[in-house]
Amino acid sequence: MTYTAYVQRLSRINSEDFQDAGTQTHLGAVGVSLDDLALRAYTAMLSRLILVAPEEAVMLAGGERGLKRYPSESLDTYRRRVIDAWAYWEMAGTLPGMIQALASAGYRATVTEHWRTQPEKWAEFSVTVSPLNPLPNNARWDGQRRWGEGARWGVDPNAVPTDYLADLVNSVKPAHARLRELNYYPRGRFWGGEVEWGEGRPPPEPAFGWGLNYGIPDYRDTGTDSGPRWGTEPPLVLYRMEG
Repeated sequence: MTYTAYVQRLSRINSEDFQDAGTQTHLGAVGVSLDDLALRAYTAMLSRLILVAPEEAVMLAGGERGLKRYPSESLDTYRRRVIDAWAYWEMAGTLPGMIQALASAGYRATVTEHWRTQPEKWAEFSVTVSPLNPLPNNARWDGQRRWGEGARWGVDPNAVPTDYLADLVNSVKPAHARLRELNYYPRGRFWGGEVEWGEGRPPPEPAFGWGLNYGIPDYRDTGTDSGPRWGTEPPLVLYRMEG
């Protein structure tokens, strides 16, 4: 209830003290000022709630938490990173923290530590990223994907901004580590990745005839409905160490 509405209610309850013109004028003027103050306080409170804060307030909150917004980073992505700031800095400098930071930015990440196969490269690592919820290019509303599962409809996976990811990785990597290579797969199909085998293929049809077992899927196609065969898609190299 606004202050003005409260005064009007008092006027109906106690007509002798609140009905004269002078009192009404005075209380009306005070009520407008107090209503304005309450609105400003409410707006200021919302500005500190990062989930619903306007862009300028999110930028301010991010600066307070030591998180800069990258040039091509969307407001929604930056907002998620600011909300996750505590976990972001608590886990910074660790492998899980790097993966979590990329997940907050909307990417699934696979990290390769080169010391495991090349001991002389003990400080080097490479990162392969893909959209966290990739959709095939021909996704349709009556398809197999479900509303609310995390996939963003109408977004071309090839158009996800990636030019700031090298800076993001370098900001959360261990201090001694050196990024050797950063690769991006728009559809997430690469050996060692986490996308399920056969993702994107049309539903198999049962095969019939002599020499064929009933129900065996026929995978004679050389591609999928949303891109090249599994493991054959060339990556987009976002960063490569010189030398």
